[in-house]
Amino acid sequence: MIIRRSKFVLVSTQFICTTQELLLLSNMFGLLLIVFVVLIILWHKIRTHHWIKRQVPGPQPWPIVGNIAEHLFGRKTIGQVIKEIYRKYEGYPFVGIFRATHPCLLVRDPEFVHKIMVTDQKAFYNNEFNIDKKIDPLFGQNLFVLRDQDWKDTRQMLTAGFTSLKMKFMYENLTENARRLVEFIQNHPTAEDDGIETRELTKRFTLENVASAAFGIDGKCFESFTELSEFMKLANSVLEPEALSLSRILIQLNAIFPVASYFISFRIIPKEIEQKLVQIVSDVVKYRKENHVQSNDYLQFISQLAKEKGFDDTEITAHSVTFFFDGYESSSNVFTYLLLNLALHPQYQEKIREEIRKVEEENNGEITYDTLNEMKWLDACFYETLRISPFLDILVKKCTQSYKYTPENPDFKKLSVKLYPGDTVIIPYSLLMNDEKYFENPDKFMPERMMNRDNINKAIFFPFGSGARVCIGQRFGLMQIKLGAAQVIKNFQISPDPKTKLPIRLIPFSFLNEVKGGVFLKYKRIERKN
Repeated sequence: MIIRRSKFVLVSTQFICTTQELLLLSNMFGLLLIVFVVLIILWHKIRTHHWIKRQVPGPQPWPIVGNIAEHLFGRKTIGQVIKEIYRKYEGYPFVGIFRATHPCLLVRDPEFVHKIMVTDQKAFYNNEFNIDKKIDPLFGQNLFVLRDQDWKDTRQMLTAGFTSLKMKFMYENLTENARRLVEFIQNHPTAEDDGIETRELTKRFTLENVASAAFGIDGKCFESFTELSEFMKLANSVLEPEALSLSRILIQLNAIFPVASYFISFRIIPKEIEQKLVQIVSDVVKYRKENHVQSNDYLQFISQLAKEKGFDDTEITAHSVTFFFDGYESSSNVFTYLLLNLALHPQYQEKIREEIRKVEEENNGEITYDTLNEMKWLDACFYETLRISPFLDILVKKCTQSYKYTPENPDFKKLSVKLYPGDTVIIPYSLLMNDEKYFENPDKFMPERMMNRDNINKAIFFPFGSGARVCIGQRFGLMQIKLGAAQVIKNFQISPDPKTKLPIRLIPFSFLNEVKGGVFLKYKRIERKN
């Protein structure tokens, strides 16, 4: 009995000690939580003074989410949130905002935009995106994310691959792909009645072009109406806008806590996708070498560079992937919006058809590379689409040198701002182009305004970027979109299907301005007269 009581006392004592320890730990945790909350509040107070002490006006930010809560909670795109701020500060040359915890200067004065992009570009040389080439060797060598000397060297090296002569060499393959696009629509079982989801349709076309030009393969994008080819699946695994991948989560985390990028490295292109793309390029390069095959495509250009620069297959693939991103996803997005705008405004379809008839009559029934670029209505509809339906809303640049700006335009308040290396500036790419201050009836599709683009202020309308970092692939994008659109308009009367919800809504977390629910258009075949 005595032994048992001793055991009981011992156990009871241990239980009392454990409870005391738990209470102590609980109190310590509570204290730490209070300290953490206090530190967050103090940090927020200090952080919000970032623009106040520089005497820059702007909306009051919320803790953690800053001024972009509706974007972070998935209610709006980042562009839609920035647009609301842009409109509230009419007359201000710039606005200090917080993209979550990160202070950014939203530029409203077009002259300031022009200085950042062109005149004083050395002080704003780099885009904000920061990808480690060692972690992501394919996307890390994309011109959009490269910085400083790496960007200069790569840009200079690749420019020769995008000349007008190179585009003419690729034009024949693109013409064949445009023919296959028309045939695909003609045979599609729902084209006239229920319509075709046009974002997927245009992706088939632009990916087929990229497959042949940058990878030297047949993408097999037009072989099935319901199934995607293996190459399309591969492309979509990287770029699917609604996919919740680890990289997308980390990108959002980086937007909230930019300092995290110094501690967390992440990939845009997953390792397994990288390996598949490298294998595709390696096989094609090996085949061409062993069989003495020469081709007038982009892969041939990169392969030749590889001999001169000593590139391995991964580096060759990386430069092909640059073509892949620009020529596939962005071009498809613009092509989709162009067809949607033409479907909603059929009078311009007829203007383009008349233009096509004249071109074909004068060129033995063909649309050549040169005549494609001379079609004024097609060109005007293309550029008006870029204005009213931009695929991006903002550009984000990093300041690399100390810089001061004071507006000279009397339309803006006489405010000055001093920027330092590491500061972030946001260029309202699409907001300027849709501001009634610069364009009459900005929400109306009016291609007439683009018939003479020389009269449009280049500090307001710069759909391919501006200055030294203007889009290197714009010639290829222009060529394939215009060619595809000409062939579609020539052969089909396009109209919107009720499944397309108007006005359109956008997917909040997409890199590009993607239409939520898809773009369904009907394609009624036009019987050609002999």
